[in-house]
Amino acid sequence: MVAGKPFKVMKMRGIELKGKMENGIVQKLRLRGAINMMFFLILENVDDSVIKLAYIRIIQLEGKEETRIDLMLSEARQNFGREYMILFNKMSEIDKQVSA
Repeated sequence: MVAGKPFKVMKMRGIELKGKMENGIVQKLRLRGAINMMFFLILENVDDSVIKLAYIRIIQLEGKEETRIDLMLSEARQNFGREYMILFNKMSEIDKQVSA
């Protein structure tokens, strides 16, 4: 363990996940959680300004656009199959607004 870097303990589906902050496990869980939260907000027709904040958090967690997009698409296909096109269209719209 690196001095000053505490272990992070998270529970996911009843399983405790332990990992140092720098190893990426916790960051990936946060990223997936942020992505699924954004999708939930989209499907609940929440104001775009709130969705933009969720998307900005996703960008903060994963700086590489290609990785971020791949993960968002795979999460959408896996967990939101029926709503996939709605999510994809809204993601594109929000991405244009945030990038501008």
